[in-house]
Amino acid sequence: MIKPVLRDASQHPSPAPEREKGGAYTRKEVCRLLKLENRQLKSWERQQLISEATLYSFSDLLVLKKLARLRSEHAHPRLIKQALHKVRDVLRKLPELERDIQVYKEGRRVLIQIGDRKSVV
Repeated sequence: MIKPVLRDASQHPSPAPEREKGGAYTRKEVCRLLKLENRQLKSWERQQLISEATLYSFSDLLVLKKLARLRSEHAHPRLIKQALHKVRDVLRKLPELERDIQVYKEGRRVLIQIGDRKSVV
């Protein structure tokens, strides 16, 4: 006869609950997910690359991920800032293009691609 094994809940933590659509992430969660230090977020806020916040949406996470990638590729903060301002201007006018925008580094330049159109910052 096989006896059932009882396990203590502390040994096996339950998985994190699923976030509702539009859920918010804390600074600590953002740092953990994107492998960033909190001081890096503060630095980007001082440089006005991102706005200061205590909670971040999923779309904010995508922007932070792109920002982290550009910085890891040694893109100049001034060029990143110009690119982000340009993207925000486009999205204010045409918010439906949000999924169609790419920002990337090519050589020393930061490029923005909206659909098939490329723009140099």
